[in-house]
Amino acid sequence: MTIHAGAVVLMICTLAIFACSSALPTLSASPAPVARPSREPAHLERLPQEQAVVDALTAGGLVVTGIGGSKSEGQLGRVLPARVFMAAPEQN
Repeated sequence: MTIHAGAVVLMICTLAIFACSSALPTLSASPAPVARPSREPAHLERLPQEQAVVDALTAGGLVVTGIGGSKSEGQLGRVLPARVFMAAPEQN
């Protein structure tokens, strides 16, 4: 087989693979509905940084089930908003 014939065979194989793969249905992964963590108390103010913390914990494999107010908000002097993030037990 000459180099030219080999290149033609390679091109035909490439076209055949492309044609077969484009005929396959494409599956799109739709995101699963994300449950929002419960809040305790229910009227607890949302802080701007909360979602970033929940996203980071979720990316680390934890499922945040609840967000609560921290009892330590004023423990170091000036009262600063603080939150407690509760996670589901890890399942292996």
